[in-house]
Amino acid sequence: MEEKALTIELGLEIQAKQLAEWKSILLPEVYEALYEYATRKNHEAKIGWDICRGTDLSAYIANYRIGWRD
Repeated sequence: MEEKALTIELGLEIQAKQLAEWKSILLPEVYEALYEYATRKNHEAKIGWDICRGTDLSAYIANYRIGWRD
């Protein structure tokens, strides 16, 4: 079975879907912080793996909850 390459476009699509899921459950100010964190370096991505998504988003929320802010 051939694996699908993680292009920048696919990484951005995944990020957008995951951010939409987070938006539906987070307080607005928490979501805004997550969105800014997740998207701040998208323009620097060279490959899809450079896009902030998945566990990176979950870890940010966990750290935000205990008081860490980036």
